[in-house]
Amino acid sequence: MAAPIALAGSLRSGDSRARRRLEVVGDKLVLRHQRRMQVACVPSGISGAVANVAVLQISTNLVYRSGAVVAAVAALALAWYGSMALVRRPCTVLSPAGVRVRGDIFDAELGWDELVAVRVEESPAGLRVVGVPGASSYSWRRVRGVVPLYGRPGEGSIFLYDFTYDRPGVVAEVMETLARLAPERRAEYLLGPAVALLRGDHETSQQS
Repeated sequence: MAAPIALAGSLRSGDSRARRRLEVVGDKLVLRHQRRMQVACVPSGISGAVANVAVLQISTNLVYRSGAVVAAVAALALAWYGSMALVRRPCTVLSPAGVRVRGDIFDAELGWDELVAVRVEESPAGLRVVGVPGASSYSWRRVRGVVPLYGRPGEGSIFLYDFTYDRPGVVAEVMETLARLAPERRAEYLLGPAVALLRGDHETSQQS
């Protein structure tokens, strides 16, 4: 009997995290991104830089010293990325008009009327939002001052790694529904069924 109890507790914990990350602002839903990866980058980067500085102090080998310099710079860049990403407070905003993403290293947006697909991909793992070719509502720009750890997605698309959301499949379902709905029905869906799905209310009721 211990396993089902543990599983139920895990589900409730996941629902609790989803509730904390979701905020209703007017007719918009603000979904805060997970930041565990960015948090881990800060101490990892700093400790890596310190370790390589120590190598510089004790080694006289030119090859080792050159490698330590490169590694230290990379480690500091990682720590800087994590710090700046945390300061930005990444989130996804779902509105009746479209989706807007304040990412860790980029800002992007796309209107529902020009969205053609939302895919949960495996390689690399993440959620891809795709617009029609030449979508006028589409924009993607890199944020200045943040280390670009990854490149720009394909033209007309927004890509979010799988560590962004607690349940990327549910986020994809909500986006697809908003794209299918008539514009006048989107606000009602956002403030009703979409909130319930993203908070995990359906799963919670099944467990009780």
